[in-house]
Amino acid sequence: MAKRRVRPPAAVWERVLREFRRRCALCGGEPVEAHHIDEDPGHNEPLNLIPLCPTCHSLQHEAGRAVGCEKLRLFRCRKLRAILDPRFHPLFLRLRLLEAVGLGTDAGTIAAAATELVGLM
Repeated sequence: MAKRRVRPPAAVWERVLREFRRRCALCGGEPVEAHHIDEDPGHNEPLNLIPLCPTCHSLQHEAGRAVGCEKLRLFRCRKLRAILDPRFHPLFLRLRLLEAVGLGTDAGTIAAAATELVGLM
């Protein structure tokens, strides 16, 4: 069953809009819509919200996604455009692997992350 879409509280959304100068975080376009990074429409914490133009927003909801949720979350926190560059992807995979090892993640998950990383070489 689909979750009911809940509008972000006005004060929270206004804060996010100011942070991104009322423009799409990905392309700089206008107007913008609220995108929930974790795809939970009821999770309205500022770090889970990012303004996207209708085009970028619809791309985020497609199966292939323009930017994966984890990478979008990293971009949301750091606001570094380089994170969105496809050349960043191998580094992102390395970071994910190191994070998994550092968090004591199970061996199967670590092995899968390592295999994904090796596949890029």
